[in-house]
Amino acid sequence: MSIKKLEKPELTKLILNTQISQGSENPLRNLISQIKKFEYLDKQLKLNIPSFLQPHCKLAYFDPALGKINLVVSSSAMAAKWHYLKANLLVNLRANPVFAGISSIDIKIDPSVFAQNLNQDLNKDLNKNNLNKNKKFSKQSSELLNQTIQSCQDEKIKKQLEKLLKYAQ
Repeated sequence: MSIKKLEKPELTKLILNTQISQGSENPLRNLISQIKKFEYLDKQLKLNIPSFLQPHCKLAYFDPALGKINLVVSSSAMAAKWHYLKANLLVNLRANPVFAGISSIDIKIDPSVFAQNLNQDLNKDLNKNNLNKNKKFSKQSSELLNQTIQSCQDEKIKKQLEKLLKYAQ
């Protein structure tokens, strides 16, 4: 008896079409459909909230039978903003047929969910700082800074201004 090696597309098709027991659906197919539904709900949620909150929140749980939504936010500051806007947001969400039966929104704080976004923002800031290192002062600015150094009587400030002048030249 020889075993036929399946190529990846064939294997994927086999997994998706295989039924574990008669009359039940494939668990992988169920998982994929749940993920798609969840992504759709998250997009619908973000369409109904203010733009400044969108990058800082994600849908964690939605149970239409209980009328309950759990959201994960990036920080306590965002949780406070949600707390103050919750009543208006409930009204806005109820206007959407997807969220018509919502009765409560619970907020959880988990910055690790947003770590990738924070790292991207940090990298952008670092890149901006690296670009600024190459900038030089104009001659007029250098002369003005030099005059300020000459007239400064505090030694600590004078040293800092001299460092700044060296940095810019």
